Amino acid sequence: MLKEKAGQYYFAQDKSCAEAILLAANEAYHLGMTEEATKLFAGFRTGMGMGGTCGALSGAIGVLSSKYGTREDLKTICADFVAAFEQKLALGTTECAPLAAKYKTDANAVGMRWS
Repeated sequence: MLKEKAGQYYFAQDKSCAEAILLAANEAYHLGMTEEATKLFAGFRTGMGMGGTCGALSGAIGVLSSKYGTREDLKTICADFVAAFEQKLALGTTECAPLAAKYKTDANAVGMRWS
C-alpha cells in the first residue's frame, strides 16, 4: 500500500520523492504530520537539486524521525535503514543520480521527476 500511495502523490499530485514518501507514510502509519510539515522536504528533490542524496531516502529518514524521534537509538535505526536501502537497491549508494540512471526508464519517465 505504501508504494502505491507514494506513487499517487508523486505522479498525480506532482510531489517530490521525499514529499511522496512522507505523505504516504503519514497516511499509512497515522503519524499526524501536516501537509505543511511535508513541504519542508520539497528541497530534497533531485538529490537536493544536484543528484546528491536520494529524496526518497531523505523522506524515509523523515518518517523514521517522526515515528521514533524520541528514542535514544534513532541514530542506529536510521543507519540500519540506510544500509538496508543501499543493499536492497544493489548499487551501494544513496545518491540520486546513479539510482535514477538505474531505475528511471522510458516506460516510467512520462511526467516523472527524480529526487
